[in-house]
Amino acid sequence: RSSDLGVDMRSKVTFLIPYFGKLPNYFDLFLKSCEFNRNYLWIIFTDDTTERRWPSNVLHVAMSFDELKKKIQSKFDFEIKITDPHKLCDYKPAYGYIFEEYLEESDYWGHCDIDTILGNFGSFLDELLSKKFDKLFCLGHMEIYKNTYDNNRVFMLPVNGKYWYKESFSSERTTVFDESGNGVENINTIYKIYNKRIFTEDFSMNCSIVPTRFVKVTYCDNTDSFITEKTKDALYIFNNGDLYRLYRRGREIVREDFLYIHLQLRKMKVKDGVLKASRFKILENQFALIENENIFRNHGKSISVSEFKSIKRHTFSLRFFKLQLKWKINKIKKILGD
Repeated sequence: RSSDLGVDMRSKVTFLIPYFGKLPNYFDLFLKSCEFNRNYLWIIFTDDTTERRWPSNVLHVAMSFDELKKKIQSKFDFEIKITDPHKLCDYKPAYGYIFEEYLEESDYWGHCDIDTILGNFGSFLDELLSKKFDKLFCLGHMEIYKNTYDNNRVFMLPVNGKYWYKESFSSERTTVFDESGNGVENINTIYKIYNKRIFTEDFSMNCSIVPTRFVKVTYCDNTDSFITEKTKDALYIFNNGDLYRLYRRGREIVREDFLYIHLQLRKMKVKDGVLKASRFKILENQFALIENENIFRNHGKSISVSEFKSIKRHTFSLRFFKLQLKWKINKIKKILGD
């Protein structure tokens, strides 16, 4: 029971994150961004035994992959198939049911990926949560659910006599049950069919996988499609809990805030001093300290074009070529295997 865990479990949202294998090298930066959101709680279930400082609003639960599989199996009366940790993506909509003993004091629960840096949750979520949506967001790197008995079991509801969760959980293949954008048999379709209240706007800086530069990809629920913006010469900054980018528009520098930045499949270096810094910049392949840091002591609300130009915004990276080589090698292996 949550009351037996020795921490204050009251929060606006409790995020549940099972992760098995070695945590990313910038995981401590993820924790740092969690720490700034003190009214929100994260619970990390992991077998990574690395010693680290856990913020007071992040609960570390030591658990093996086999222990988690047994826990999940105990919640269902049919055989589940989880051959590797990536398959857990399909189970994300069921976390409120699987881990319900951790949620007794939470009005909402959610899941989020850890290849992210989080922004100011209060400025994005506090008002939304007061509107009592049944579900917030459509993509698996962050979704939030109202914590009620019935809402935590919506994933079990049938569609035209079929139980999509059973089909997904019984398959070793990842079916993308947790998010939109990859077919209709997903949790968001079920919420729509049963007329649940869903908030679908995308507040993330979701980085396109292929380009070296950060290119924002936004999910549009109305068309069930992704919109890829034109590349911006932007500066991405974490500043005392705020996450935003600055870019030039005419004679002014525009600030755009995000709920989080999703650094999917990017290998990121952490430069010296970043972990202890209250503000840092996020480049294509690294986290680094900011030159002329005094510019941002007012949280970057005003910055001149000359000040913007004085800060290095990009770094050399072979990312694009490495990805192309990796995909070609995999294609050759597949051909030879066939």
